Amino acid sequence: MDSEESPIETEQAPVVPVPAPVPVTAVPELDDVSLSVPTDPVGEEAEAEKENVAENGDERDENVSKILNRNYYQIAHDLQQHDGSGDTGGNGSLLPEDEDPLDASSSKKTTDHINTEEEEHLDAVGGPLEVVVANPEKTQTPMESFITYEVKTETARLEYAASSLCIRRRFQDFIWLKEKLETHHPGCLIPPLPSKQHMKGILDKFSVEFVRKRCIQLNAFVRRVSAHPKLTRSKFLRKFLTLPSSDFTLVRKSESSGFASKLTNMTKLISPMTIKPKWTAESETQEKLQHRMEGLERNTEVLGNIAQKHIDYYDLLLPSIINWEKSETKEDLCNSLSKFRVATAGSKECAETLHSKLAENIQPVFTEYGRYSDSVKRLLKRRDASQAEVEDFQETISSKKADENATRLGKFTIAGMLSGNSESQRQERISKLQVEIKEFEAAEKCAAKNLEALEEEAKDEILKYNQQRA
Repeated sequence: MDSEESPIETEQAPVVPVPAPVPVTAVPELDDVSLSVPTDPVGEEAEAEKENVAENGDERDENVSKILNRNYYQIAHDLQQHDGSGDTGGNGSLLPEDEDPLDASSSKKTTDHINTEEEEHLDAVGGPLEVVVANPEKTQTPMESFITYEVKTETARLEYAASSLCIRRRFQDFIWLKEKLETHHPGCLIPPLPSKQHMKGILDKFSVEFVRKRCIQLNAFVRRVSAHPKLTRSKFLRKFLTLPSSDFTLVRKSESSGFASKLTNMTKLISPMTIKPKWTAESETQEKLQHRMEGLERNTEVLGNIAQKHIDYYDLLLPSIINWEKSETKEDLCNSLSKFRVATAGSKECAETLHSKLAENIQPVFTEYGRYSDSVKRLLKRRDASQAEVEDFQETISSKKADENATRLGKFTIAGMLSGNSESQRQERISKLQVEIKEFEAAEKCAAKNLEALEEEAKDEILKYNQQRA
């Protein structure tokens, strides 16, 4: 990771026609949330009802993200058996996020260890959440230099310890937040972050102009997340907005390092065997849009460079005209030079206005469109990864059924050669395969339901984005 700055602007995010899944400036009111907090527990029935509400709120996102982040063999063995129905319902033993998904001991956990923290948080009382990123500062340590940004939060939500919060974050912290939202809300369109390395025409990442623009873009990112009806209530956003800098750095490093996390991220690159035409068409549309926006951005940059050359030329020309006008004794020629000076100054002013508008208002719009197209493509890749998981289950089920049939008929199998072909050994292998097939069929059904839910949410998110973009 680049030892860089964190996001947050010193000024309001520029008004750009690039649509976010939700408006950047408005925080939606949650109409279906009650502001009353029960003072007395009503008993087991009330507790069960509360758990059901929490599960219905965001269960599908959690299930999807856990399946995408785990080895499917472990998922299958974690699933409870349900009287031969293969329906796991909400009882699939999905590991809490702080457990290693590749740790074999973790797969022995039961459904009592399902991580419901996110669902409970999503069911918390709602309210306004205003976030502003500003005041970037350079921080120097013996090992590195980076920019931190002030993140101010104003909220009336009960899950926040205070109504007014102020912390500092660096750029890597914003990357952590985006990755966590993508992992735990795979069906949501996550707003884009600014480029990690550099910006057009700016090579020094510590320059005032670079830091100012990045602060604006980081502010836009956080405000869009806080305005999204689901992302705004994520526990990861709450951690990002509330934890002190030292504590948050420990959390970020502990949750984003290690071989296991890198390996699970690699599994998301797997593509399914076949993709439905509507998703293929959407991916091609976003690819074309991104390509066009990049072309417009390049043309805008060229035009800005031409305007800057004219400005430099006028800067050289104007002093000569002024000196000539002052030294000229002929009245007619002096009047002509005066008009020439006024025209040159006006041309310079027009060139400066053009350069400023291109740099501040036009080019950022094209850049933002391109980044949002990339965000849509990342959403489609998460959908593809979910479909690939379903296909992996189906392939595994077919393979194990073929092994069971071959073992039952006494045909040659690798397992038979290794463990023996006596009748008792064959019956033992058949029993084991039947149990595994049952488990994988339950897992495949759960994954298929999660894929359907993810596709429905992704469709709604892309529809909202296209409507606001238009």
